[in-house]
Amino acid sequence: MRAEAFMDLSKLVIEGFDVKTIRAKLEGLKLAFGKDEKSLALIEKLLKSHSKAADARRLEGLRTVQLIRSKVKGHSGNSEAAQLAHQALKQHETFTGHFEHVCKMVADELNRIERLFS
Repeated sequence: MRAEAFMDLSKLVIEGFDVKTIRAKLEGLKLAFGKDEKSLALIEKLLKSHSKAADARRLEGLRTVQLIRSKVKGHSGNSEAAQLAHQALKQHETFTGHFEHVCKMVADELNRIERLFS
């Protein structure tokens, strides 16, 4: 599974979020959050607060990037990594196809996040 590509994508996108800015936005909206909550959980709270209940979606693409980074790249020999690779091939036929699919989801999510801060 293009583990290196997912690692790079994670570094570029997920590590690039400014948690202080996200928390300030939540505070401005008087939305509660935990001190230990990281960027994706905080952004999901913002999305939920700005969406109709049916439209409030989890950040599936970004969560997938994070999962693959932690399970496949960091622990390449475990059975969970093998299961993720198997699922990716089953659904998308190639690792490239899977990566492209996840990148499209991430691009959509980044557009939604950008609208929150515009």
